[in-house]
Amino acid sequence: MAGHAVAGLIDWLRRDEWRAAFEEVMDEHLGEACDAIDGSVDDLTSLIGGEAFTVLWGCVFEDFLTRKTEDGRNIVADYLKRRGFRETASSRTYMNGLRSSVMSLYEVSDLRPGESFLARDLIHGGDPVLVSEKSASRQLRPWDRVAARLVRIGSRTVIGGGLLPFDHETADVFLMLIQETKAASRGFATSARQGGPTAEHAQPDDDVLTELAPIFTKAWLRHRLEPILNPALPALSNSDGDDILFTSIRYPLLPGATVGAVRSSLSRSPALHRETASFWNWIGDATPVHRAQAPSAA
Repeated sequence: MAGHAVAGLIDWLRRDEWRAAFEEVMDEHLGEACDAIDGSVDDLTSLIGGEAFTVLWGCVFEDFLTRKTEDGRNIVADYLKRRGFRETASSRTYMNGLRSSVMSLYEVSDLRPGESFLARDLIHGGDPVLVSEKSASRQLRPWDRVAARLVRIGSRTVIGGGLLPFDHETADVFLMLIQETKAASRGFATSARQGGPTAEHAQPDDDVLTELAPIFTKAWLRHRLEPILNPALPALSNSDGDDILFTSIRYPLLPGATVGAVRSSLSRSPALHRETASFWNWIGDATPVHRAQAPSAA
């Protein structure tokens, strides 16, 4: 229900009073990646594709719904106060759910394509939650890991529009980072209870995740951009496992040799295959070559 349920909010976002604040949050999420490619958001979109960018935009948008401006205003509260009468009860519930949601990392299981899946929270722990979802349940695979926001609407749990898939290796690294951050937060909380100097920084786990929402986007983008910005060259070897070496060999021609005579001679060789008027492939003999072994010592 993510798309149509927040259509009014998306239109509200275009108002001057919210546009600048949203662009700041957009920069928190995407600024690092734009710096890495030395380009703009449009350049980033060209690299990762429009569909992927739409999902990223959804992550930024849903993060923005949880934020307050410097003067303490929240776009969801503002919109519902001034235009909420136009929305259905379920849409209002969904917007408020997103407002209080946190991004987390989930492991997917018990998929029922077009209907639902189970999501186990890898950060908070606890029992898996049944998520009602038509589209994503057709695309996901068992044990996939995804970053998303879960929202409760009546008796159902649904996901937000910003759903980022993580491979297991990237997810494990990300989980280590989150656990270290949570451990640091618990240290702050202990100090706060004792009246220590860091008391003003104490935060519960959900507040930490709320602040760290852009890290999900950054981690996903780093993984997505790495093979684009630093492509790995394939390892080339022959049938014996030896590395292929590219070489150039020049042969001197006899005096009076003509281009036509050379071409005619090369074309008659069974080991050469003519690709163009001036290019031949050396196919060679397909018979395996057995290497001679050094004689054993007496």
